[in-house]
Amino acid sequence: MTIAERIRSAFAEQAAVIAGSSRATVSIGSCNTKANVALTELLWKADRALHRTKERGRDLVELLTPDCLRAARI
Repeated sequence: MTIAERIRSAFAEQAAVIAGSSRATVSIGSCNTKANVALTELLWKADRALHRTKERGRDLVELLTPDCLRAARI
């Protein structure tokens, strides 16, 4: 989460310098698991986390947790 937040923040700073405005943003979806899972499942979960950031307003970092999956009935 710390690295993802640094990436998001650095992009926002550099986008402002390059474009002259802060309209460009980055949303990052992430997940972690303690179990061995297929890469496709891991990517699917990260994608769900990315969709949650966009639902919450964009320019965010979201970590998908088991609670998020249960709440969305996924």
